[in-house]
Amino acid sequence: MALSLLARRPRLLLLGIGAFLASGTACTTIAKKRPVTPAPPLVYRAEPGRAWDVVAGGETTGRVVLFVSKDSPDRSVYVVRNLYGQDLGWIDHLGRAYRLLPHQEDPAWVGTGTVARGAEQILGTKGPCTLAETPLPGSPEEPSRVDPVR
Repeated sequence: MALSLLARRPRLLLLGIGAFLASGTACTTIAKKRPVTPAPPLVYRAEPGRAWDVVAGGETTGRVVLFVSKDSPDRSVYVVRNLYGQDLGWIDHLGRAYRLLPHQEDPAWVGTGTVARGAEQILGTKGPCTLAETPLPGSPEEPSRVDPVR
């Protein structure tokens, strides 16, 4: 029945054949796979510049060490450490404080503000803290420290 309909209407037959031929040649796509190579990470080398003890409630609760990059001085970072010298987090050059979490790949943002406020948030002190400048770790001026466990 469909064939007899097309025989009676030759224009419809030509239109159908034209559409069939055009559909096969109109969309030709050549796909090339590009290798996925991420851009190399930017690495800034920094040296310790200054250090402060974090004092809260009359007790030293940690230490903040400023690392300054010689290549890019505006990329300084303050590393917050506990009394055992373990890095607990950092404060970037914009005042954003991040705390490292156990078994987590990414750090947790804990706040933005001053270095003292960031150290409070990273160390989890109960009240406001002050920063008291101290010699850099490993420098000859640094007194030998006793084990902080009492």
